Amino acid sequence: MRLLVIVLLAALLVSCGAGPAPVAAEIHARAEDGSAITPVNLFAQYEPRGRILGSVPDGARVSLISIIGNGALVETQSGLRGWCNKAFVRRL
Repeated sequence: MRLLVIVLLAALLVSCGAGPAPVAAEIHARAEDGSAITPVNLFAQYEPRGRILGSVPDGARVSLISIIGNGALVETQSGLRGWCNKAFVRRL
């Protein structure tokens, strides 16, 4: 029983870690004709669409925090964190 408690506590501590580190990326939003889509809006949540928190221009450097479904959670260099379409994010 004591061993089980120790194993469960160890598993809990491991799961409380900081998670994966953000990945360097940039906004790379292109229309079918190759023209830049700018600015790209960042939303409070991806599905359903939340309110617009701000926008970033094409080519802006961001940190990719997470991808869930078609949404990408990014953080700008100024600290703005929001969701956009993952197709608009290119890893560096």
